[in-house]
Amino acid sequence: MKKSTIVNPTPQSNIHAAHIPAAQPTAILTATPAPAALWRLPEVLRNVPVSRATLYSWVEQGRFPKPIKIGPRAVAWRSEQVLAFAAQ
Repeated sequence: MKKSTIVNPTPQSNIHAAHIPAAQPTAILTATPAPAALWRLPEVLRNVPVSRATLYSWVEQGRFPKPIKIGPRAVAWRSEQVLAFAAQ
C-alpha cells in the first residue's frame, strides 16, 4: 500500500500583516427586503405576529390587505402593504 504525503504547494514565507489587503465588504445585508417584494404567509406572519387564522379573519373583515393570487394554490402579499400595516 502506498503512503500518501501532504505537500504544501506554497512554502511559508515571511509575510507580514501589512502586506495582506484588508477584506472589503461586498454587500450590506439588511432585514428590510426590496419594496416591491411579494411575501408568502410565513414571512407575513414574521412581521405581523398573529396566528394564521387571525390573519385570514382580518382579511375577510377588511382589516388586513388582501393577498394576490400567484398560482392555482398560492397567494402572496405585497411587502410594502404588510410593512405599512405593521407600522400602524
